[in-house]
Amino acid sequence: MSYDKSLFELKPLEPGDSFTCMRIEFDMQTADTLAQTNMDFPGCPIFTAIAGVRGTTAQGKPLASALFKYYKVGCTPGPDRIELDTFADAKVTPGPWPIGELYHFEITIEPFFSRLRVFQEGAQVGPAVEVSIEGATLEMARDPLINLGMEKPAADAFFPNYGATYKDLTVWADVSPP
Repeated sequence: MSYDKSLFELKPLEPGDSFTCMRIEFDMQTADTLAQTNMDFPGCPIFTAIAGVRGTTAQGKPLASALFKYYKVGCTPGPDRIELDTFADAKVTPGPWPIGELYHFEITIEPFFSRLRVFQEGAQVGPAVEVSIEGATLEMARDPLINLGMEKPAADAFFPNYGATYKDLTVWADVSPP
């Protein structure tokens, strides 16, 4: 297992453009490496990065940040959960998302919510997760940045899923030029 190359970033729009709606889809082969990660780093991989979308201007805000949660505070194993965070709200949802499996993710950002859906073999697995982005503006979504994974651990609780692989990234957006 390697602890580098755990982040891919993409700016899908022309400089200065914003969006009113965006959907990103990708496959993620998760890796059952959290126990090893926990031994190799301080802290605990309570939150394991999936993907995120945010504006990159000074007013840019997190519009959708998806994370797995497999550990509880105190670093004890917990149920499979996904957390979807935005600048306005966050929601943790239990589901059947064991680590080490292949998932297809669909993240949609619309006025005024973000939604995460997870699929396996064409069928939705677990419930869709919706979180408010009430109050979002075009300026907040200007020059969006999509990230798959994380560069490195943060705050001793947020970790990449080291060893995971992503493929077949597709981005659709309703673009609002400057």
